Amino acid sequence: MRNQVNRHWAWVRAALLTGCAGIGLAASALAAEDAVVNINEASAQMLAEHLSGVGEATAARIVAYREANGPFQRIEDLVLVQGIGERLLQRNRPRLVLSEASVAEPAPRGFISN
Repeated sequence: MRNQVNRHWAWVRAALLTGCAGIGLAASALAAEDAVVNINEASAQMLAEHLSGVGEATAARIVAYREANGPFQRIEDLVLVQGIGERLLQRNRPRLVLSEASVAEPAPRGFISN
């Protein structure tokens, strides 16, 4: 009987520890999804960490393309990189920017733009 109780509690402990680790992994995945990535300045490591479906090899190709051809002019130009298709681009579009300035900031109050 005592062995059965010990095995039960060992299972409960393992389940709790696994659940806690799973929660931590889920939280870090959500944080990575919320990150905004500047494709003209991000390192290959940053691209691989923060873009869904982009591994180290594809991230390295993005950086190599950028170094060979200059900064991306449009986010859509990412599909020119081998391994980046339209679906992958659309999946990551909400977190892609070209530069710090491309993140829209509200105009000053009373400012009229032409």
